Amino acid sequence: MKKILLTGGLGYVGSVLVDKLLKVEKMMPQLIDIHAKFEVQKLDNTVLLTMKFSAEVDAALKANKPVVALESTIISHGLPRPRNLDVALEVEKIVRENGATPATIAIIDGEICVGLDSDQLNRIANDDSVIKASTRDLAILTATKKCAATTVAATAHIAALAKIPVFATGGLGGVHRGDGFDESADLRALSMTPIIIVCAGVKSILNVPAT
Repeated sequence: MKKILLTGGLGYVGSVLVDKLLKVEKMMPQLIDIHAKFEVQKLDNTVLLTMKFSAEVDAALKANKPVVALESTIISHGLPRPRNLDVALEVEKIVRENGATPATIAIIDGEICVGLDSDQLNRIANDDSVIKASTRDLAILTATKKCAATTVAATAHIAALAKIPVFATGGLGGVHRGDGFDESADLRALSMTPIIIVCAGVKSILNVPAT
């Protein structure tokens, strides 16, 4: 278990929401043990949360071996079952065959997981309650013990905090058709996150020129 400072993923709104949660925890039984269970501490507009590495990813990082971050939203929301799980396993296999360690990222029962085991991958692929999580959602989903798949933006954010410099994915989000101000958080992640993102380009359903 590793403690991290989850800063960029909160922003002003996230910080306000966490403040509210902490103030009303005595009124909400499910949040009574929030400090003990999630090791949350208020630190000047940041929140200290835990991040769990799989044994494989932890060993690779400690040995300074290459690790490639992978998103999980494509598993939970991007592909139909059972193809989604097959693709997840196939991508991890390709990463290993090329000499790196795959680190699929997701939130399992409120815990940020960097590297998933077979049961966790299966849950992300087949559990209808899995939520799609962007960076703005991380603090609340962790505090409420939800299970979520991470978008490109959230995966890049977590990978950067975990000191994983490379992230591979499929299509990126961008400017949506119609309203030119309806933009994916993926674009901000690309401009603000110190990480290399290898991808297939932007999704064709978007406003590609605007993106």
